[in-house]
Amino acid sequence: MKNKIAFPLALAANAAPLCLCLFYRRGAMFLYAIFAVIHILLFLLNRAAAKTKLQVILLGLIHIVVTICTHQQFGWLYLHELCDDVEGRAIFMLGTWVGAIWTTVLLVVSVLTFNLKQKAAKQPGKA
Repeated sequence: MKNKIAFPLALAANAAPLCLCLFYRRGAMFLYAIFAVIHILLFLLNRAAAKTKLQVILLGLIHIVVTICTHQQFGWLYLHELCDDVEGRAIFMLGTWVGAIWTTVLLVVSVLTFNLKQKAAKQPGKA
């Protein structure tokens, strides 16, 4: 039963950062402060929950899309609620790019480690 529920819970957890937009209070600095930790936790959760290569890729792609959407939403909220300035646009676009690149790197690492685990499982005599 544990294996059947792990993947759907990982899907929900990967979509959860978008809910941070509900707690927006005059700035996105809160998001930038905690998002690195969220990325690492989701990376570890995805590695534990995915049992097939397709699941690894799907969880990684959802993580990338949700990261981009979250940064864009926080940027829009900042520009709409505080002030629409060049610096604000630059900061949230930089955050979006850094988040997208970071989650893409995590996806590549996930796929590579999954492939290595699969090869190690096929060779029972080697560690």
